[in-house]
Amino acid sequence: MGRPSSRIATGIPCASRKSRTCTTAWRTTSPPAGGRAQRAIMLAVKKQPGTNVVEVVDRINALLPTFREQIPASINIDTRMDRSISIRQSVHDVKVTLLITIGLVVLVIFMFLRNLSATLIPSLALPGSLVGTFSVMYLLGTASTTCR
Repeated sequence: MGRPSSRIATGIPCASRKSRTCTTAWRTTSPPAGGRAQRAIMLAVKKQPGTNVVEVVDRINALLPTFREQIPASINIDTRMDRSISIRQSVHDVKVTLLITIGLVVLVIFMFLRNLSATLIPSLALPGSLVGTFSVMYLLGTASTTCR
């Protein structure tokens, strides 16, 4: 992968393989929407098109302890918005729905065939076809969490 390149735009050093620009933030004296009347500097990290949101968030979260070590203890680093939480929940929901669907398909096949041995063959073929589909997606470089 190589070393992250260091870019400077508008006077702010920025080290990231995927970042293109860094911009300055603005200051405000009004309290934020959360109601905490503390001074803050907000840094918004935006992913590049075609990148995996969950992977980007995991990399940032891995870097946060390093940042916390380098700043004074009186300064807090908080995450205000994390899109990966809803994505992870959606992927979990899809997995649960897929398992329920497989169970229902096997049940419907059994209801029509009314024979356990005849139901066994399609029941084994169904997970095999799903594994084959995801294998082809992996070989083609397509991920379920990447929007292109």
